[in-house]
Amino acid sequence: KIYRTLSHPQKIRCLTLSFTSVFVYKCVKCHKVLDAYGALCDECLLKLKKETMLPCTKCGVQHNSCACRIQRDKSGIVHSCAHVAPYLKSGVTHKLICTAKAVKNDALFDYMALALADRARRAFMNADIIVNVPRSFVRRRKYGFDQTKEVAKRLAALLGIEYVCALKHRGVRSQKKLGLFMREKNASSAFSINKKYLDILKNKRVILYDDLTTSGATARACVKILQEAGVLCVYFLSFAKTDNINNIK
Repeated sequence: KIYRTLSHPQKIRCLTLSFTSVFVYKCVKCHKVLDAYGALCDECLLKLKKETMLPCTKCGVQHNSCACRIQRDKSGIVHSCAHVAPYLKSGVTHKLICTAKAVKNDALFDYMALALADRARRAFMNADIIVNVPRSFVRRRKYGFDQTKEVAKRLAALLGIEYVCALKHRGVRSQKKLGLFMREKNASSAFSINKKYLDILKNKRVILYDDLTTSGATARACVKILQEAGVLCVYFLSFAKTDNINNIK
């Protein structure tokens, strides 16, 4: 009876308060209810920490300190590379990446940005700008957001540097089901520079962020475009890296 007497704005406020009072945060991996704002429970956080400490199959260094380069030739030279954890099937990192692509979860984006900020501070020096590898228009329209942009903006705030939406996606084929050769060919025509940011990018040290690197074809294509735009040097940062690319057909 009291609810019926409320005005329309008051009804909206009442419903909003009712919703927030019953809303709970759940672990992205095991779906356990969390006591506070967050993305992972204590058990899954411990599992993720163990994943980050696994040795890289290429260099033997732990993934949270691995600096394996993504380039295969002299084009798209990256000054330094870093990632947080390996992309293991059924692992916590795998679940984080898949969820970040499908669900706009602010708690998850905040957690990823915090982990990346810690990694970036240890791996890179004197970065000026953060640029993300953009999601395709088809994916943005389907899911309603760009997960790399969401994380990159939070990461820029944590590091105290500027975020710039400098790259554009041309809407070519998805990289997911392509082989190594086709990934290189597809990525080379997938991206372009946003010309209104050319003056900002010139002679700057840029962190290029992507959530996942598999063959490195996308990253190399973006690095080459940024260097042609006058960037001084590029640091490549990803949350996860596929440890073994031999499984790509």
